[in-house]
Amino acid sequence: MSDDIRRVVYYSNNDLGSRRNLENAEKIIQLFDKNNSFTINDLLELYNIQLYFKNNLRLPTWSDEQYQKYKTITSNFWELIKSFFLSIDNSNFTQIFTEINFQYTHNFLELFNKLNVFKKVDSSLISALLVSKKYIFQELLYNQELVNYYSKEIVEHFEKNPETAEIILSHFEEISFSEKKKIYIPKIFSFDKIETLINRYISLPEPNLNYINLIVNSQNLKLDFKTKFRASKKEREITKSFFKENNGISYGVEIGISGEQSEPKTLKHDEVNNRLIYTYSRNYLDNARDFFSIFKNFTFLFEYANFQGCMNLVQRNCEMGTMDKIFMRSKGEFLKYIKFNQKELLSNGQFAIYKHYLRNNNVDIEDVISFVVVETLQKVYGIEKLKISLPSKETEFFEKVRILAPELEFLLKQYNAFIEDGKIDFELLRFNSSPIYFSKLKSKVEIKYVYPKGENIYRIKNGLFSTQSSLTYIDPFKNKYSHLYELLLKENITYDLFEGFQQREIDYLLEKKIIFFDINNFIRVDQIMSLIFSLFHYQEVISFWHFPLEMRNILIEFEKQNEVIFENCLFTREEIRYLNYNLNKKEFSNGLDLRNKYIHGSNSESKDVQENDYNVLLKILILILIKIQDDILISKVEN
Repeated sequence: MSDDIRRVVYYSNNDLGSRRNLENAEKIIQLFDKNNSFTINDLLELYNIQLYFKNNLRLPTWSDEQYQKYKTITSNFWELIKSFFLSIDNSNFTQIFTEINFQYTHNFLELFNKLNVFKKVDSSLISALLVSKKYIFQELLYNQELVNYYSKEIVEHFEKNPETAEIILSHFEEISFSEKKKIYIPKIFSFDKIETLINRYISLPEPNLNYINLIVNSQNLKLDFKTKFRASKKEREITKSFFKENNGISYGVEIGISGEQSEPKTLKHDEVNNRLIYTYSRNYLDNARDFFSIFKNFTFLFEYANFQGCMNLVQRNCEMGTMDKIFMRSKGEFLKYIKFNQKELLSNGQFAIYKHYLRNNNVDIEDVISFVVVETLQKVYGIEKLKISLPSKETEFFEKVRILAPELEFLLKQYNAFIEDGKIDFELLRFNSSPIYFSKLKSKVEIKYVYPKGENIYRIKNGLFSTQSSLTYIDPFKNKYSHLYELLLKENITYDLFEGFQQREIDYLLEKKIIFFDINNFIRVDQIMSLIFSLFHYQEVISFWHFPLEMRNILIEFEKQNEVIFENCLFTREEIRYLNYNLNKKEFSNGLDLRNKYIHGSNSESKDVQENDYNVLLKILILILIKIQDDILISKVEN
């Protein structure tokens, strides 16, 4: 059999080491003789080889006849494996376990669980094993029957080792960027006992800051606020101590107005200080001081919304880099990665500098907003009676926030009434004091947004645009291109350049008519299909009526095939999350809660913070007006 370093290990169907493992497996299969003697590691290696064949993985050099022959041989492995495991009992369990290679620990416990061998092994041996080999504890929790059978010993191990709170926190609170194996917690381990364990973890001399953050932002565990407060204090303590001796990663944005610049806007990247520098032309701004042009600048100049009328400020998975995925994230928190933070710094900075510029030119942004509501949405687009009451200039900022937040919601209630009833009845609106839910606000068009659904769509978009795909790694280009679409767009690629494991994905894209062979037998990408899947990858949503009939018909066919979902909400899913993050804590433990904290008096007493909060609310209001205007415009296209 193999030496320990080169033993065959099955990781997953998409593992890049599959080829090397299959080459090693082939040698073992060819020499296999069931009459040989086998160690525990030999048998676990045979089990891993079986997993490759059960998942239909093969080398491209194998013929179908050869593959079937190997598959038949591997099917004989099971009786040997099963026979060995059924011989395990109290007398040999500990000795066998000490011989297992670390890489096969999970396989042993999996089979120990699957074959019910645990019923022949006393709990005292498991307790001793957990003390001597603590690393197996989490592996044990992946097996439900083992957890149920040894529940008392597992709970005792949790209680004796406060660092195991990390397993609990990861299970209940951590959001994972990749598929995570499910763990099982003993039913006798109550939430009260779990909270006691977590408090002991907080008291450790050096708890991991990642897990402390999970406690602060926890939602699923329903921790007492005092526990969260203790964690918050520990978080500040650890962070302060860290930055006394270490430097963090610096990034930011700079925004300015130039009197000499001719272009409306320019962007430079200061790589030394990791800063994006945006400069806007004073001449352009001076020539766009009417209210209509000022409002338009939030889309054209500052890019608050994109070409399909969707907010640019929302979260997007494709914007997250490796650094963003290193740190642990809570399921209950709004994920603020580097690019998102830069977008927030930029949009808030754009708003503040533009507001200052306008005020110096005797224009108040509140007057612009009133103009858009009354003169544009009401009079031009026919939303009769639509109105908004904005704070006066003399009002203190904390009072401005208290006035503006409910007005923002009331504006949305008016538009929703217009959509549902065709008119705005203020008496009816005042009678209904229910809070507003952004997810329940409807669009004026029946089909507003299109979302990907199911494995097929995700497989296609990742195949074309994922930077993690192995499909670009072919001779002679290797790492030259970021994703398959870029490779096929810029090079003449033939089918034979791909390895066997890559050809499976190429065949799939050919079958789905995403790619095709041209007259020279080069692989090309269908342009409409590539547009659809690039939108799904980079924007995560398609605004249906912003695209031509041919593309809309394809999307309708996708919907009939249950590959996409149509929705008619005013806001996209990510826009709803963004609004909830800014305005309340309905969805996120770290929400800014701009509406409620001023109502309940828990806001900051700093006037600078209050002014910034007010500006953010005005920014949100402008985003909402952009969305309403887009909704009305596309309803005219539909008709």
